Amino acid sequence: MPDLGGNEFQLKQLELMLKLSVDDFKSHALTLSSPDELSLYIARRLMRQLAPSLLWITLHDIDIAHAGAYSLYIEGIRRTDRLCAEMWKAIQSEPEYAGHTALFILPDFGRDSDDNSGGNGFQHHRTGDALSRTTWMMALGPGIREGVLYDRALQSTDLVPTLGSLLGFSASFAQGKPVDGAFMMPIFPHELKPEHFSRYPPQAKKLVIDYIAVLQRLPLSFLPSVLREAIEYDYKFPLERKNAGKGAGNLNSLSAEEFKEWVQDFAQIRLSVALTRFRLDQFTAQFVEQLFLAPSGPTHQLDAFRTAALAYADRLNAAVPVWKHLSTALVHHRGRPKRRILRWPAVPQTARPWRLL
Repeated sequence: MPDLGGNEFQLKQLELMLKLSVDDFKSHALTLSSPDELSLYIARRLMRQLAPSLLWITLHDIDIAHAGAYSLYIEGIRRTDRLCAEMWKAIQSEPEYAGHTALFILPDFGRDSDDNSGGNGFQHHRTGDALSRTTWMMALGPGIREGVLYDRALQSTDLVPTLGSLLGFSASFAQGKPVDGAFMMPIFPHELKPEHFSRYPPQAKKLVIDYIAVLQRLPLSFLPSVLREAIEYDYKFPLERKNAGKGAGNLNSLSAEEFKEWVQDFAQIRLSVALTRFRLDQFTAQFVEQLFLAPSGPTHQLDAFRTAALAYADRLNAAVPVWKHLSTALVHHRGRPKRRILRWPAVPQTARPWRLL
């Protein structure tokens, strides 16, 4: 085995990331039969040590096809198939990933057509014909729609924007387009289940599961703000936690008609199509930010939410007086006394046109 490349700093970084000495890394690499098996080994170490939310793995064994040996090509295909299955099993075995991780498998090219005199069949993809540019993609995991027929041609360049849409990051420099609706299954309030909150801190998880029947009845425009506050429950002051529980308990005690009246202002807020596609169990912060801060978003969303939030605060303060100590305060707006500020649900600081005294 050749010496590992890289300077001393790079090798040190390898040790720190993988929690593995360079000597141990080399020793294990010698037991593997291909570079792709080493790639999978590194990926599993990274998952266990760093738990990245996005991990991209490139497998090269199949490129043996360019050597023209069909038997080695078939062997490479079988090994890659096995390694992809092992990666999926690894995802299911890691608590940080099991149950809420999707896997996308995408070959980078097709192969030259056997009928094209300028090609070499399985060996290359150099002609640029339709078959050399046609491939497939496998997508599996939670949030993946089954049996979807998509009515436009998809490009491999669509994958990165799709992942950006799924994970909430910008892919503005990518050439493709998000495949909205084909891969991501949005979760609506009535579809919430206890397992959707498996990654919440312990006390927050108990709170939302205890009141999941209430959460399932909340309007889509209201629920993400509630969940954003709930996920911070473990880190709040004791009195804040006590009153958060009282607020949730109050909603739970309302009759059907009272509940409808309490949330009717939120129910009337019209959301953009993009907001209705968010995964509520994973992207509550991004939902709230998009609701208020999207540059191209309709400004009426913020005004309508503020009106609904203030009306809700008034009702909550009347029903649970102790909330007045935490959820309301005298505020100024452009130097003049203004309305009360809502502590729960949350309104992003940058979207608040007020400040606390």
